[in-house]
Amino acid sequence: MGELALYIHIPFCRRKCGYCDFYSVTQLHLIPRYIAALVGEIDCVAFRMRDKAYAVRSIYIGGGTPSLLSPDDLSTLLRVIRNSFSVDADIEIACEANPGTLSAEWLAGLRRTGVNRLTLGVQSFRDADLQRLGRIHDSNAACDSIRSARNAGFTNLGIDLIFAVPGQTRRAWQENLEQALSFQLEHLSLYGLTVEPATPLAASVDRGEIKLCPEELQREMMLDAMHLLPQAGYDHYELSNYARRGFASRHNCAYWQGMPYCGFGASAHSFDGKSRWWNSPDVEGYCLAIESGRAATAEHEDLTGEQALLEMILLGLRLKTGIDSHRWHVATDSDLFEFARKGKLTIAEQAPAFSPSGDGRLLTHIDQSLCLTEEGVLLYDAVCEKLAAGVQLRADAERTH
Repeated sequence: MGELALYIHIPFCRRKCGYCDFYSVTQLHLIPRYIAALVGEIDCVAFRMRDKAYAVRSIYIGGGTPSLLSPDDLSTLLRVIRNSFSVDADIEIACEANPGTLSAEWLAGLRRTGVNRLTLGVQSFRDADLQRLGRIHDSNAACDSIRSARNAGFTNLGIDLIFAVPGQTRRAWQENLEQALSFQLEHLSLYGLTVEPATPLAASVDRGEIKLCPEELQREMMLDAMHLLPQAGYDHYELSNYARRGFASRHNCAYWQGMPYCGFGASAHSFDGKSRWWNSPDVEGYCLAIESGRAATAEHEDLTGEQALLEMILLGLRLKTGIDSHRWHVATDSDLFEFARKGKLTIAEQAPAFSPSGDGRLLTHIDQSLCLTEEGVLLYDAVCEKLAAGVQLRADAERTH
């Protein structure tokens, strides 16, 4: 039986953060209608998939701000999934939450729904950072949310942190990491602030109102985390993610490993290994489609061989385990390591993945996998561009024959 991951998008926020480009709205009065539409979509998709042998290994409730929903709403969605799909007994059920929306009662209710993994959008333990990011919580609420989650019984608890916030110093980032470590969390996700097009942050940068952190400082902040967290017992298993043994995100690993997943809700994406489809980023349009008995799918694409190889590179190199050479050979009938060398990328032999190569090499050969070194992690985009150019040359050559 194949494994399947399910994602539920909750596109509601009390206030949009200026840096965020995920689809969300602030019309909270639409939540009841949206929950009903989600139930309808889950039922319909499960019916269409009834002849496929899948077992659901993970459910991820993301947003937006899922903690704006009541535990009863979330329980309804999870009950529909359990009744509609074949669900593993040891399923990972993860939910995101905003520290500015939590209460002890809500967390206790969430725990009773069966959610067993919680990610808090802390982003920073410093009020200055939180104010620049436009978050609705302060540092005290961030710390209180972690303590409250522990008191509610969550033993699989993680937080998100953002580095390279405008005005943030290297020492301030180090203090953020030290504060996070003091809570002995199971998981940490660390993201460099990026300027996404058509966001208020992008407009502020264009107007010269905000000065971004220099690239060299961003690299130093990344290295601070890469050196400090493994020493504290965390496995750096993905570019932005660190976990204690046994606590890597099962759901996100399904994405990075190219496994099938189904997404429910406005703007949610799905993938079956060969094709991808997604719903429109429009809450009212999504609800209307489901209420009218129609699928909410807005667009669909079948991956070409070239696209599949590019995704194998982009996703595989994000993981510490790297790109599997056997999988590459099956897809291309060629040698992965020779392909990388043709792109003028030298490969270290048996240097640990995500660790210094000793001689500045960006890639390393671990058993049967091609992985990034520490230097490669810092230059992930450049490495991917070089390998992508090789895929393009290969595709062009095939088209001419």
